[in-house]
Amino acid sequence: MVLSGLLMSKKRKTRQEKIIADLRKKLEATKTRNRSNKGVINSESVISTLPTTRPTTQDSIQYPTSYIKKNLTKTITLAILVISLELVIYFFTG
Repeated sequence: MVLSGLLMSKKRKTRQEKIIADLRKKLEATKTRNRSNKGVINSESVISTLPTTRPTTQDSIQYPTSYIKKNLTKTITLAILVISLELVIYFFTG
């Protein structure tokens, strides 16, 4: 189906993927800076200059309650709307 490709949403990056991409960019910037100084790149010194981050898990992420309340309200409203639409279609087409 042609429409199925249009309806599918783009996969978003997770927080961990964003952190990894950011560290990769910082590593590349550090490498180019060291090359411009005409020094030999020591991988241990490059790694030690990068900031250390602790890995995040799903349990450690804190969401604001207003965000959760807004999403929950939207989800419940859409669910009621879809169920109502299904009932209308069922009773008027049967």
